[in-house]
Amino acid sequence: MTEQLLHYVWKHCLFNASEIKTTEGEEIIVQKNGTHNHQAGPDFSNAKIKIGKIIFVGNVEIHQQSSDFEKHQHQNDAAYKNVILHVVYKHDKDILQQIPTLELKGKIPLHIIRNYENLLKSKNEIACAGSIENVSTLTWEQVFSRMALNRLERKVEFVETTLKQNNQNWEETFYQLLAKNFGMKVNAEAFFELAKATPVKILAKQKYSLLQLEALLLGQSGLLNEIFNDAYAVQLQKEYQFLQHKFSLQPIPANYWKMARMRPQNFPPLRIAQLAALVFQSSHLLSKVLECSAINDLKQLFQVQPSDYWQQHFKLDTDSVKSKKQIGDSTIENFIINTIVPIVFAYGKIQHEEIFQDKALEWLNDLSAEKNNIISAWKNYNIKPNSAFQSQALIELRNEFCEKRNCLECLIGQGLMKS
Repeated sequence: MTEQLLHYVWKHCLFNASEIKTTEGEEIIVQKNGTHNHQAGPDFSNAKIKIGKIIFVGNVEIHQQSSDFEKHQHQNDAAYKNVILHVVYKHDKDILQQIPTLELKGKIPLHIIRNYENLLKSKNEIACAGSIENVSTLTWEQVFSRMALNRLERKVEFVETTLKQNNQNWEETFYQLLAKNFGMKVNAEAFFELAKATPVKILAKQKYSLLQLEALLLGQSGLLNEIFNDAYAVQLQKEYQFLQHKFSLQPIPANYWKMARMRPQNFPPLRIAQLAALVFQSSHLLSKVLECSAINDLKQLFQVQPSDYWQQHFKLDTDSVKSKKQIGDSTIENFIINTIVPIVFAYGKIQHEEIFQDKALEWLNDLSAEKNNIISAWKNYNIKPNSAFQSQALIELRNEFCEKRNCLECLIGQGLMKS
C-alpha cells in the first residue's frame, strides 16, 4: 500500500463513506475532501468534515501508518497545526497530538488495490498495455485534449520566462526560441546561447548581406576559430573579424556543439547557414506568422535556402555531393509544433486575444502526426494519432505519466483502477 494510492482513494472517496468512524469510534461524515496539495505541507487543504457532532474545517494528512506523523516530525511543524483528520491505512500508534484518525484498512475495495498492483508490476513500457484496447473513444478524446494542452502549457511557460528575460521583446524572444529549435534536441542549447550572444538588433544592421549574416552567426558560434583552406571559409573569417571588432562581440565556446552520430543535414554549420538565410529573406517574421491563417502560408515563410556555397557543403572546408539544402518540410513542421504554436498561443494569452490561441490549436490539428520512436511505440498498441495535436498528447502521456508510472493521475489509469 502506497501513500500515492491512499491519496487517490481519499480524493475520489473510494471507500464506504457511509460507515466510517475514527479509531475512537466517532462517526465521520466527509462533506468536502479538500484540495489536493502537491507542495510542502498537509496533503489536502480546506476540507470540511463532521466528526461526532462537530463540523471541522481544515487540513487532512495521509500516511501509511499513524506513527509516520511523528516519524516525519510533523508535530514540530506549524504547517500541520490545523490538521483535522489523520487518514492512515493502518493505525499502529496513538500519537501525542490526539488528532482524530481514520483507518482505511479493510475499507478499500479489493479490486482497487488489485488493479493498482497490476499497473505497478507491469513490465510493459506502457503499464496498462494489456487493457488499453478496452479504453473508450470518449476517454481517448479527453486524454488527447488534456495531454496536448498540458504539453503546450509547459512550452508556453518557457516562452513567458524567455519573454521576461528579454524585457517583453516579442521579436527577440521569437528569434531566440526559433534558433533553439534549429538545433533540434542535440544542439538546442548551443543554438539558444548563439542567439542570445547575437541579438536581433546586431543582425538587423547586416540584414542585406547574406555573407555578413553567415559570418556573424558562424563566427559567434565559435566555429570559425580554425585554420581553413577553403576560400569561402577564409572570407567568412575576415568578415567576422571585422564585425566582431565593430560590435564588440564575444563568441560562444566551440565545444558547445555536438556532431557525433548525426546526419549531415543536421550538422551545426549548415543549420546556422539556414538560420542566416531565414534572417536574410524575412523581416518582422513574428508579425508575418501572426498574420497567417492557412498552414501552407505559414510553411512558405520558412522555405529558404542558404547561399550557393552550402549546396556542396554540410560543414566548412569539406566538400560534399551537390544537393539542395533548403529547410525541409518535416523540419518546418517541427518548427511549427515546437516554437511557432507555443509562441502564438502565448501571445494570444498575454495579449488577451483568443483568436491567436485558437489559431495555434488549429495549426496543431492541421498538421500530420509526428513520426518518432514514441509514436511508433504507441502504434504497436494500435493507438494511431491522426494529427500533431494527438501526437503531442501521446508524447506528453508517455513522458509524464507512463514512464513515471503516474497512473493514478492519468484518465486512462483512473478508469482502469475503478473497473
